[in-house]
Amino acid sequence: VDAAYPLREYLLTPYREYGAMNRQQKGFNCKFSGTRVLIENTFSTLKKRFRQLMYLELHTIYWLNKFIISCCILHNLCIDYGDEEPDDDNNDDGAPNAIQWENCTDNHSDETVEERALHKLGEIKRTKVLTELLRSDCGK
Repeated sequence: VDAAYPLREYLLTPYREYGAMNRQQKGFNCKFSGTRVLIENTFSTLKKRFRQLMYLELHTIYWLNKFIISCCILHNLCIDYGDEEPDDDNNDDGAPNAIQWENCTDNHSDETVEERALHKLGEIKRTKVLTELLRSDCGK
């Protein structure tokens, strides 16, 4: 997740660099980036094991969610039972991803006032996360 995505309560983004970021915000962005890399690597492994994830054609968020969670559960079972991880030979960077979010029936168009309210909720949540990070770092 980067600055291309809107900040929301359910989708945190890094602080944007406008030349006025403080040390805590820069630290948040650093931890955020490290976590994002870990998540990207995990998703890559999951897509290598379950190639269908790159070609989903389900048309509702409900079924996409069920399918992805099922793959995660099966992936964890594979790990628990010592199944080998998929080879890195098949790089998925160029693979198409057929999910068409604009065609999902659960999408809603946002209004300007709603956008501002959602952004504000995201700011509040990101500030809470930053505060918790500072508390945990100070407790070390």
